[in-house]
Amino acid sequence: MKLWTRYLLKRLFKTFCIFLFILFFTYIIIDLSVQGTHLIIQMNTLQPIFLYYLQTLSKYLSLFFPLTFLLVCLKLLFECTTHHEFTALSMGGLSHKKILSPFFFFAFILSLISLLNYEWVFPNALQSMETFQSKILTKKSKNTPELHRVTLKDGSELVYQQFSHEKQSLFDVFWIQNTNDIWHMKSLFLTTLQGHFVDHFQRSQEGILETKDHFEHIFFPKIEFLENSEKELCPFEERSLSTLMKQSASLKLEKSAVLSHLQYKIGTSLLCPFLLWLIIPVTTYFQRSKPIFIITALSLFGFISFVTILEGMLILGENGVISSFLAIWSPFAICTLVLLIKTSYSPNYGSKVSNK
Repeated sequence: MKLWTRYLLKRLFKTFCIFLFILFFTYIIIDLSVQGTHLIIQMNTLQPIFLYYLQTLSKYLSLFFPLTFLLVCLKLLFECTTHHEFTALSMGGLSHKKILSPFFFFAFILSLISLLNYEWVFPNALQSMETFQSKILTKKSKNTPELHRVTLKDGSELVYQQFSHEKQSLFDVFWIQNTNDIWHMKSLFLTTLQGHFVDHFQRSQEGILETKDHFEHIFFPKIEFLENSEKELCPFEERSLSTLMKQSASLKLEKSAVLSHLQYKIGTSLLCPFLLWLIIPVTTYFQRSKPIFIITALSLFGFISFVTILEGMLILGENGVISSFLAIWSPFAICTLVLLIKTSYSPNYGSKVSNK
């Protein structure tokens, strides 16, 4: 590895670590200001709190990595352009692509870390956070509950609010055998298939669902799950990449949701090189008085807008409103098209590394 390559990579790594620490430390301070007192009262030591925030970093890694990398690249590319470091390297016979290769190398390393996080760390981190929050953070905000469903072997469905990994149970469960026969239970334990506080609803001749029976405890031997039932009971965002890939080939009823979450995780992992590719033209072209503050502000606004749109497109793809491929990759395609149009109609825009 040549000296200038090591120099750029060292600056990238050092600046990235500093910015990531600042951003995540700011997040911790804000979060502690909301629930810090409750955490300190409930916990005798700081180790569980430290582990909890490490798991939080894993949960939001797909957001912290691209945001930090965007700020780092804006800073270093502006510095190298302003101080004519790129000019000196280009005068030495290095091409535009060669000079920027350390930036893309670092970006793809971050993408690889994000993919590995989605595969091995992210699912376990979410499960541990769920257990920690249920035990410690009892004063959580009561938002609208999110519902999940799983299809059984006989074609009926279980609709539930929450799956507890620790207790191996479902909370607030509806077993929909058909439109005329529905069971509701407060909890269903998967190891014994025993339901607690169960109500049985059947449709009358007048077409009204009426309560037929009520049981405090009852077993449901007819509930038969498909293979890998625990992985299917987990919300889509908690499933690893390998699990989503396997289920995308096996599941039929939930295939659009599985494919949407799989492509979403791959897409967010590739945000670092994608963002770098987008900002290179505006940061490396020559201009005597470049509006650095405006470019940085617009870049941050564009990043927030892009992530928000991507979240919305995930919901559309998950619910089958549009195809999962179109939902996830259309924002990437639109940004790419805009960049190509801009560079093709502006000869001096991003055509080469800044040269004086």
